[in-house]
Amino acid sequence: MNYILQKYHRSVSNVGLLLAYNLCMQIVKKLGREKMFAMACAFPIIGLIIIAIAGFVAPTNPVFVIIGAGILKFGSGLLTVVGLAMVGYNASLPQQSAATLNGIRIIMIVIPMIFAVISYLIYAKAYKLKGDYLDNMTKELNVIHEA
Repeated sequence: MNYILQKYHRSVSNVGLLLAYNLCMQIVKKLGREKMFAMACAFPIIGLIIIAIAGFVAPTNPVFVIIGAGILKFGSGLLTVVGLAMVGYNASLPQQSAATLNGIRIIMIVIPMIFAVISYLIYAKAYKLKGDYLDNMTKELNVIHEA
């Protein structure tokens, strides 16, 4: 990804997050918590789909990547707000409760650690391109390409 595309991607991503943080309560008031949570889950998926399709259809066009990134980050921002609400975060309080701080720690540390362990277990059990298998496959491919 070239520098200009990275700069726009970062800018749009930040705008998406800021919009989500600022619009979340309005969305909840208009649509309700359930629909807002569904949106929060759907937007990152939609953004990633747009980015994936752009990689095949128009890989040199930054517009699709920028749009996809904005939608992805908007959804991520909504999910962040949902997570903070679930642990009782209140921005107007000068000090958060111990339960809220522990909830934030769980969201930021424990849950990502669990997913990292799951990712490693999937890699360790399912990823076959390593060791002798990889060496043999490389040798076979080299023989095919030499012929």
